[in-house]
Amino acid sequence: MPKLYEMKDRESNRKTNVHRDWETWEAENADKNKACLAEMQSILKQFEVVDKELYELFKMSEESFRVPTEDDMWKLMQCDSFQNRIDDQPVFSLFWLTPEDVDKTHDRDFLSKFSYVGLDLIELRAVYACLPGNFVNDPDSSKHRWRLQVREKLYKMTEKERKGMLGPEERRHLVYSYLPSEIKLTL
Repeated sequence: MPKLYEMKDRESNRKTNVHRDWETWEAENADKNKACLAEMQSILKQFEVVDKELYELFKMSEESFRVPTEDDMWKLMQCDSFQNRIDDQPVFSLFWLTPEDVDKTHDRDFLSKFSYVGLDLIELRAVYACLPGNFVNDPDSSKHRWRLQVREKLYKMTEKERKGMLGPEERRHLVYSYLPSEIKLTL
C-alpha cells in the first residue's frame, strides 16, 4: 500500500503536469485567439459603417419618397439578423476593453450578463483573448472560475476541431454567412 507522502507526491506531480499542459495549450493558441479577436473587432467596426450607411439610405428614401430597392431590403434583413446576434451576446462588449478594464468589470456581470453559451469557435476565441491571465480585482474568485469555464469550453471546441468533429455552426454561426458583401471576413 502506498504511503501517504508517496500519494501526495503523485498528486503534486499530476497537478504540475496539468498546469504545464494548460500553459502549453494557451501558448499554442494565443496567436489564433488574438487573430479571432482582431477579426471580430473588424467585423463589428465594418458592420457599424454599413448599418449607418443603410440607415442614411432609408432616411433619404423616406424624405424623397423613393421606394427602397430589393437589394436595399435584402441588406436591411442581413443587418437586422446580425444586429440580433450582437444584441443577444453582451459578451461582445468585452472586445473593446483592455484586460485591465475587463478586470475592473463587476464580477456579477460575468455570472449573469456575459454568457459564453452559444458562441461559435471564433467568437469564443475572441472572448478568451480579451481576458486577463489573472484577475486582480476578484475577491471571491468568481471571475477566475468564469475564465476557467470559458477556457475549458474553448479547449473542448479546439479538440473537436482538431479531430475534424466540429460542426459548421460551432465553427462559425450561420449569421456570418449572410453579412452584407461590404463586410469582409478573413477567418
